[in-house]
Amino acid sequence: MDPNTHQKKTLRYETIDIAKAFAIILVVVGHFQSPYMPHGYEIMRSVIYLFHMPLFVFVSGFLYIATWRPTSYKHFVVKKFKRLMIPYLFVSIIIIGLKLLTPGAMTVENPVTCHAFLEIFYSPAAGFFLWFIWALWWMMLIIPLFHTPASRFWLFILSIPLHFYSHLLPETFCLKESANMLVFFCAGSITADYMNIKTTNRLNSGWQIISILFFILCASVLLTHQFPPGFRFSSILFLITNFSGIAMFLSLSNYWRLYAPKKILQQTFSIAYSSFLIYLLHTTFEGLAKAILYKYDWFMLHPLLVSAWIGATIVILCGTLIPYWLGTNIFSKFKLTSFLFGIQHNAR
Repeated sequence: MDPNTHQKKTLRYETIDIAKAFAIILVVVGHFQSPYMPHGYEIMRSVIYLFHMPLFVFVSGFLYIATWRPTSYKHFVVKKFKRLMIPYLFVSIIIIGLKLLTPGAMTVENPVTCHAFLEIFYSPAAGFFLWFIWALWWMMLIIPLFHTPASRFWLFILSIPLHFYSHLLPETFCLKESANMLVFFCAGSITADYMNIKTTNRLNSGWQIISILFFILCASVLLTHQFPPGFRFSSILFLITNFSGIAMFLSLSNYWRLYAPKKILQQTFSIAYSSFLIYLLHTTFEGLAKAILYKYDWFMLHPLLVSAWIGATIVILCGTLIPYWLGTNIFSKFKLTSFLFGIQHNAR
């Protein structure tokens, strides 16, 4: 293999994998909320929600191109169904079952009924956060139909108006969310298409410049608590904020790749590798940890501010580290659990 080709692939994977690790941590943080948390935490969540899922989708689009191998469309669809929809259905059944079994003992957020077992076939009834799996599924069905970088660029152009008018689509099968996020998936795909060893430094400089926009727009949102009125203007500004947040974390990821200690860097890659399982299970273990803390009035301890932040840290760590540990030490060891959770089997 040409050493330049190897260097290019390594650079692509490492920077994007770091961004993927950051993205899943932001998702876990963003999905924890409590009426007992101080206002500063809610401000932080508001900032995270400006870009965290677009970043996750952008990374998914990038990695689709970076890891693409020639195959038939049928084989690709079957592979993605096993990778995405089987884990979605299995985890949905687990979550619904746990919610039905635990309301008498602990507080359950977003309770469900037995009808949810049928609803999961057309909506994320087990937990709304699972819309991402539906959206990724539809994107994976669409993107292979566009075989060339030029065609994917035009798909990106077409996805922009679709993003602005996604609210007109039905929520069934998460079509609205899929249309809303397609623009970020396409952006990740065309970035992977056109990024090469000669343009990487220039592109990273561009990420840094665009990052400045994120801080300006965040300041505007936090000071006014909203975007300027007017559907079109505010929607365009919000999309710019999404992309500037993506650029900021891509730039940060590149610096992390260059300057983070080797052990921390390897741990970052490991979290990125487990990000899909963390996404599937994080709300379950966050909810369990939060229910236990609520049961013992942890968030009401004195002093309130300290106990709230410690409680939030415990919940977030449970949502991140328990799925990570389960995937690394248990689920990946067996073919059945690897298949059901959509992770690579590791018999060692």
